[in-house]
This record gives sequence, structure tokens and C-alpha cells, in this order.
Amino acid sequence: MKIFRMLAGLGLLLTAAVTYGSVKSDYDRDFDLGKLKTFAFNAQNRSDKDPLRTDTLLANRIENAVRSQLEARGFQYASDGNADFLVSYFASSKERLNIQDFGYAMPRRWRWGFGPNIWTSYYTVGSVVVDFIDPSSQQLIWRGIASETVSGVNPSDKQVNKGAEDLTKHFVKDVKKERRA
Repeated sequence: MKIFRMLAGLGLLLTAAVTYGSVKSDYDRDFDLGKLKTFAFNAQNRSDKDPLRTDTLLANRIENAVRSQLEARGFQYASDGNADFLVSYFASSKERLNIQDFGYAMPRRWRWGFGPNIWTSYYTVGSVVVDFIDPSSQQLIWRGIASETVSGVNPSDKQVNKGAEDLTKHFVKDVKKERRA
């Protein structure tokens, strides 16, 4: 019985790790990512549905986190706009439903009788999409998406910084992967 509980707990832990925090990336295999050294932020025209249009606090928080993480990895910010790649970013949030079924059990809850122990909870998943664009062709050369469960209205500084760190780690990993190919 203890082994079953440990395996079930480990399964829930692994599921939570996969579901609640993830970073994915993709890039143009024909573009030489290794030649990128300087960056600037792309001027963005945000739609009315984009939450960053009205939430400039979060937009600035994301931009500062991405900038500091890129600079920490050796990329230089080009204040004059003359850069090897442009950075655009977007944010979204989505309400999710978590359903846990603990199977049939003895009546431990407020109701009488036997029946399934089903618990539901809602949580919010916030996502940030960061695009790197070739300034000469205006083509997308790299895209990273970081998603994590957030609480409250906005993610904390710690969550934004962690997401930016994970995104830049994926970018550096993709650059190294491209050099090996």
C-alpha cells in the first residue's frame, strides 16, 4: 500500500511539473542564430484584446526581465535600434479547470453515502510569447513560449524573471544546437 501511495504521489508531482511550468521554443533552421550579438525591442502595435495594451506595468516588467536576461547571456542592447535582431513579446492568460478523482471512498465529506471523491479547482495559466525577428527581412527567426500558473491579477516579479530566464536559456540552447548541425 505504501508503494502505491509513493507511486501515485510521484505521478501527481510529475504531472504538476509538466502542467504548471513549461517553456517551448522553435526557430528557423535556415537562419544562422550564431551571428546574433545585439538586440533592440520592436515597436509593437497591440490589439484591443492584448492585456499588455492597458497594463504597462506588466509590459515594462516583461521587457526589463527579457533585457536583463539577454544581457546576462552576453547579448548587447542596441539603444540606437541598429541591432542584429528585434524582440517582440505578447502575454495572455487563460482560466483552467483541474479535476481530481480520488475514486470511490468511505463517506468522509459532508454528504451521506458512498460515491466518488471528485474535487475541482480553477487556476490561471499565464503565458508570455517572445519573438526574435530579423530586422532586414522582418521574418520571425525564433519564438519562445513560457507558461506558468499565476495567482492574482498579474504574475509576480519572481515569476516574470523566471520565465525570461527560462526563455533565454532555451534560446542559447537553440543557438548551440544550430552550431552543431
